[in-house]
Amino acid sequence: MHWATQTITTVGYGDITANTNAEIIISLLWMLFGVAFYSFIIGNFSSLISGNDQMAANIEKKVRNLAVLSQKANIPFELTRKIKTFIGNNSEGVYSLIHETNLIKMLTPALRDELLSFIYGKIVAKVQFFKDCKDQDFLWHVLPQLKSINLKKGDVLFFRGDYAEDIYFIVQGIIKLYSKDGNPFHKVSDGQMLGESDTLLDLPRNSKAIAQSNLSMLVLSKSQFENLFQYSQEYCFKMIIESRLTRDTLANKMNRLDQKLMNRKERLERKE
Repeated sequence: MHWATQTITTVGYGDITANTNAEIIISLLWMLFGVAFYSFIIGNFSSLISGNDQMAANIEKKVRNLAVLSQKANIPFELTRKIKTFIGNNSEGVYSLIHETNLIKMLTPALRDELLSFIYGKIVAKVQFFKDCKDQDFLWHVLPQLKSINLKKGDVLFFRGDYAEDIYFIVQGIIKLYSKDGNPFHKVSDGQMLGESDTLLDLPRNSKAIAQSNLSMLVLSKSQFENLFQYSQEYCFKMIIESRLTRDTLANKMNRLDQKLMNRKERLERKE
């Protein structure tokens, strides 16, 4: 035991020596085993320390992201404190997170709903589609991607035949759709969605859209919508199905109006 301990620990007092070839070979093998054993222990210990440092760095990064988010959205101090405490108490889960979206997703449902309501509550309240959506994860993925655009009264949003690549959510204002004959046949106002029937069905615009007042909208691109499939296929398929119905309804409405105006014009011409 004395010889085995001093050999494997690489102390080597030399008071017990190998005399035969067999003893020398056993000593060499025992020393090699000792070197490998210590390398394994030291390597794992170093990895443990390094992993703890990396975990701390990742937690600090998430806390900084939270600080930036709090500043941008003017999140109340108390809500920020609760989220920060949650992150600190769940450091193992935070370690593997990369994006802010995942940071938010790891929160408890109560904290996530409270944060969602504070940051995007006004948008959700104004846009009917978001108000009807019960999937909080879907909302967390779609709302941060929305881009805000504004139009002045009389501005054209798109022309008939344009390639459809965006879905519009009207926050405030009125916009009208015009048929190929230039007749207004449909009005879209606060809280309604516009352009999804063309964009999601990969069809060209079948009408011209002109702002009837100063217009504030949120825009979701077609590529962003396609990325949402991995988070909520249910709502994405629902939007596509409803888009088909909307497309057919608007087309029928436009054709009926054009036909009605054409018939009226023909009657007036016959009277003359």
